[in-house]
Amino acid sequence: MLFFYPDFSNGAAYEPSGMRETRIITDLLAIKKGDRAADLGSGDGRIVIAMAKKGALTFGLEKDEKLVELSRKKIATAGLCQTAFIYQTNFWQENLSTFSKIAIFQYYTIMAKLEKKLQMELMPGVFVVSHHWQFPHWRPVRQILDIYLYQK
Repeated sequence: MLFFYPDFSNGAAYEPSGMRETRIITDLLAIKKGDRAADLGSGDGRIVIAMAKKGALTFGLEKDEKLVELSRKKIATAGLCQTAFIYQTNFWQENLSTFSKIAIFQYYTIMAKLEKKLQMELMPGVFVVSHHWQFPHWRPVRQILDIYLYQK
């Protein structure tokens, strides 16, 4: 008998945040006009859209082509094409230094590696929210349910 074990070494499988969690994420990040925000592994774009509706210039970084297409359609339907953008890319390849707010819903297998990337690239004061999984060395400044707010 063969067993299949998914490879989560580069990120999580698609599992969308619910409406309640999406609201908590944007509330914890205190999204406002003038923020430059990113969702790493943006899935269907729901967090990107929620952040853009609060006034942020928002970027989703998603590697799955079908999810990128779906996100772009949802952004167009919401009338947010001037403030919400989805890029088909692997966030590991991107420099995140221009963002002031970052949302992630990844998998525990990458949290240490992602913590190092964020530590190296983000400016002091940047807010990061992680849904479900915690960073191994950073301590959250606030928590609601299983959503953790960090500040670099």
